[in-house]
Amino acid sequence: MTAARVEAGISEEALNAELRSLQQQARDRRRHPPAEHNGDRNGDGSNSDGGDGPPNRRLLFTPASKITPRPITWVWDTTPPGAGPAELQGRFPAGSLVLAVGRAGLGKSQFATWMTAQVTNGTLPGCYHRSPQSVVYCAAEDSWEMTIVPRLLAASADLDRVFHVRVADDGDPHARLTLPADTSCLEAGLATHQVVLVVLDPLLSMLDAQINDYRAREVRQALEPVVAVADRTRCLFLGLAHFTKATGTDPLLLVSGSGAFGQLIRAGVGFARDEQSSQPTDPDEGEGGGGGGAGGAFVLSQIKNNLGREELPSLQYVIEPKAVETPEGLSHVSRFHFTGRQSQRSVRDLLRGSGEDAEERSEREEAAEWLRDLLDDAGGALPAKEVKAAARSVGIAERTLDRARARAGVTSKRDGFGKDAVYLWRLACTPHARHVRQHTEGGAHGEHGGEHGAGTPRPRPEGDTKTTTTTRPDVLPSSPSLSPSGDGSGRGAAGGFAWSMEAEPVGPCAVCTQACYSRGPDRRPVHPGCWTRGTPPGIADSGGTPDPGLGAGATGAADDPTVRTGTAAPRTAGTADTHPARSQRSPDGRP
Repeated sequence: MTAARVEAGISEEALNAELRSLQQQARDRRRHPPAEHNGDRNGDGSNSDGGDGPPNRRLLFTPASKITPRPITWVWDTTPPGAGPAELQGRFPAGSLVLAVGRAGLGKSQFATWMTAQVTNGTLPGCYHRSPQSVVYCAAEDSWEMTIVPRLLAASADLDRVFHVRVADDGDPHARLTLPADTSCLEAGLATHQVVLVVLDPLLSMLDAQINDYRAREVRQALEPVVAVADRTRCLFLGLAHFTKATGTDPLLLVSGSGAFGQLIRAGVGFARDEQSSQPTDPDEGEGGGGGGAGGAFVLSQIKNNLGREELPSLQYVIEPKAVETPEGLSHVSRFHFTGRQSQRSVRDLLRGSGEDAEERSEREEAAEWLRDLLDDAGGALPAKEVKAAARSVGIAERTLDRARARAGVTSKRDGFGKDAVYLWRLACTPHARHVRQHTEGGAHGEHGGEHGAGTPRPRPEGDTKTTTTTRPDVLPSSPSLSPSGDGSGRGAAGGFAWSMEAEPVGPCAVCTQACYSRGPDRRPVHPGCWTRGTPPGIADSGGTPDPGLGAGATGAADDPTVRTGTAAPRTAGTADTHPARSQRSPDGRP
């Protein structure tokens, strides 16, 4: 150590002084942590290190009381006149980024030119109605001379209010608008020309080529400045996007690229084709309306609406051919046109159907037919548990049953309260009334002058607000809160029997042995759906006087020609059931 100091020419006193200096610096650092840990490298509130570092940064704190609130204004609002607060139909809010998404060939670009024409003419229902405004249209795929301008002419846009943006760059003759690099320049131009709508067709092409559109962080870094510009200028940014080739039912998850596209937008609409629609086009358009006839129609649905209602009506539209005059002759283009009708099928519904293959659709159709027959035989409604148990017994998967329920128009509704509540699956229209013949005392043809007169319901017990009983001998209950009346056997006053639906299982079904919530004749547990397939073994032979509702072979009231003797005749050996879902049952009616 001494030899090293001698060779270096450093005295011991100098070394001690340097050591004391280092120790003092260490103590100072412990007492006062470096400012750079708090984002302040210089300790004076700035972030500059005096070199070539980033510009100074500061955090500014503003109390919410200093921020002036403002209401939401809608650039596109389809609320009908006189609608209440719960019926508002704002679709595109001002000062936000929105998305129009769909597969190729569905008219997304035509929709953008329609929006442009409506805004420049002041005819778009919303905050700029009767107040024409300017629009910036940024197109990366279509030619302005051959496509954009002719489409604008076909849509009757005010071309003096539509601006084409080009980038002047001496170093790059092919420069184009790029986000986020040109965000500041774009904001300045919007204020100069009083623009309220910016169309980005397509949005993905406007992003910097260095940005990976499948990485959420990079997409956010590119689009968050655009969202900030939209908020400051109160301008609506409409981006067009495509679906991927994947299948699914959520339009936002099908947007090509990162999920951040669907997360950053405040509203969005989706486009789809309804191949099954047979609704005609607008009658005022005459022939050549295109797209709305038997070959199918197009549907536009709201797929996101953070600032308003998302469950808005789906609108039907068509793409019409249109010829426009140009200095060099006619140009044949197409234009977007709403038919004025609402579609019963949303874009999500159409996407759900397009993701199925032929076999899946066939299974769903068969299950829907089976479900309609089951509920029809049961009088129009059954508890959900019984329906699912019956479906399992014939090999229908629960997922297929759920999809078939929507196809069959079956609704689910809770009936009752507390632990006594059950969920009913009910047909939208109960068809049993038109099949019933009822014996009445009002004349040979019933009290309503026909054989299909409505039966006479038994009066409810005094003080009972939950029980109802039918005296029709062959009509099954359509409510889970029916209870038996008459004698202890459950026989009704009309010579039939009263079905009862219970909240708790009453035992295994006499036919299929599954858990049963209903009682039939003689108060025995039996599913109405099982009963109507034929006279269940073990019940018809249980003794007592047969009732008219016991199926074929009953006596007594069956001799009266005005009384129907049963809902279904029992099958005999050798009788095949051609129903696709019931083909697994044995000839005697057992599953």
